[in-house]
Amino acid sequence: MPDPHSSNPNTTPNSNQFGSISALLAEIDDFCGTRPPRKGPPKPHLLRDVLISSAIYNIASEISDTKSRDQIQSLASQTYTNASKAISG
Repeated sequence: MPDPHSSNPNTTPNSNQFGSISALLAEIDDFCGTRPPRKGPPKPHLLRDVLISSAIYNIASEISDTKSRDQIQSLASQTYTNASKAISG
Protein backbone atom coordinates (compact mmCIF):
# COMPACT_ATOMS: atom_id res chain seq x y z
CA MET A 1 0.00 0.00 0.00
CA PRO A 2 1.40 3.42 -0.82
CA ASP A 3 1.93 6.05 1.82
CA PRO A 4 -1.20 8.26 1.65
CA HIS A 5 0.77 11.21 3.06
CA SER A 6 3.53 11.12 0.47
CA SER A 7 3.63 12.91 -2.84
CA ASN A 8 5.34 9.78 -4.21
CA PRO A 9 2.73 6.96 -4.22
CA ASN A 10 5.47 4.30 -4.36
CA THR A 11 6.92 5.08 -0.93
CA THR A 12 5.99 3.53 2.38
CA PRO A 13 6.38 5.23 5.74
CA ASN A 14 9.16 4.21 8.09
CA SER A 15 7.85 2.74 11.34
CA ASN A 16 9.80 5.43 13.22
CA GLN A 17 7.69 8.05 11.41
CA PHE A 18 4.77 7.17 13.70
CA GLY A 19 6.66 7.14 16.99
CA SER A 20 5.41 4.23 19.02
CA ILE A 21 2.63 1.85 18.04
CA SER A 22 0.63 2.83 21.12
CA ALA A 23 0.81 6.51 20.12
CA LEU A 24 -0.37 5.64 16.61
CA LEU A 25 -3.28 3.58 17.95
CA ALA A 26 -4.22 6.37 20.35
CA GLU A 27 -4.24 8.87 17.48
CA ILE A 28 -6.39 6.56 15.34
CA ASP A 29 -8.82 6.01 18.24
CA ASP A 30 -9.06 9.75 18.80
CA PHE A 31 -9.51 10.54 15.10
CA CYS A 32 -12.17 7.86 14.63
CA GLY A 33 -14.14 9.09 17.62
CA THR A 34 -13.88 5.82 19.49
CA ARG A 35 -13.02 7.53 22.78
CA PRO A 36 -13.13 11.03 24.24
CA PRO A 37 -11.92 13.66 23.65
CA ARG A 38 -12.95 13.42 20.03
CA LYS A 39 -11.56 15.58 17.25
CA GLY A 40 -14.43 16.53 14.98
CA PRO A 41 -17.52 14.46 14.22
CA PRO A 42 -17.52 10.66 14.69
CA LYS A 43 -16.21 8.67 11.73
CA PRO A 44 -17.49 5.30 10.48
CA HIS A 45 -16.48 2.65 13.03
CA LEU A 46 -14.81 0.58 10.32
CA LEU A 47 -12.49 3.48 9.48
CA ARG A 48 -10.40 2.37 12.46
CA ASP A 49 -9.91 -1.04 10.80
CA VAL A 50 -8.87 0.63 7.54
CA LEU A 51 -6.33 2.88 9.24
CA ILE A 52 -4.86 0.18 11.48
CA SER A 53 -4.59 -2.37 8.65
CA SER A 54 -2.83 0.23 6.52
CA ALA A 55 -0.37 0.95 9.34
CA ILE A 56 0.24 -2.76 9.98
CA TYR A 57 0.85 -3.37 6.27
CA ASN A 58 3.43 -0.61 6.12
CA ILE A 59 5.15 -1.50 9.38
CA ALA A 60 5.32 -5.15 8.31
CA SER A 61 7.47 -4.10 5.36
CA GLU A 62 10.30 -3.83 7.93
CA ILE A 63 10.09 -7.57 8.77
CA SER A 64 13.05 -9.41 7.29
CA ASP A 65 11.43 -12.88 7.24
CA THR A 66 9.71 -12.96 3.85
CA LYS A 67 7.10 -15.58 4.77
CA SER A 68 6.04 -13.77 7.95
CA ARG A 69 6.02 -10.38 6.22
CA ASP A 70 3.88 -11.70 3.36
CA GLN A 71 1.40 -13.37 5.74
CA ILE A 72 0.98 -10.23 7.84
CA GLN A 73 0.65 -8.01 4.78
CA SER A 74 -1.88 -10.40 3.22
CA LEU A 75 -4.06 -10.35 6.35
CA ALA A 76 -3.76 -6.56 6.59
CA SER A 77 -4.77 -6.24 2.93
CA GLN A 78 -7.80 -8.47 3.45
CA THR A 79 -8.88 -6.47 6.49
CA TYR A 80 -8.37 -3.20 4.60
CA THR A 81 -10.38 -4.44 1.59
CA ASN A 82 -13.25 -5.84 3.66
CA ALA A 83 -13.56 -2.74 5.84
CA SER A 84 -13.37 -0.43 2.81
CA LYS A 85 -16.14 -2.35 1.06
CA ALA A 86 -18.31 -2.29 4.19
CA ILE A 87 -17.84 1.49 4.58
CA SER A 88 -18.68 2.20 0.95
CA GLY A 89 -21.75 0.02 1.16
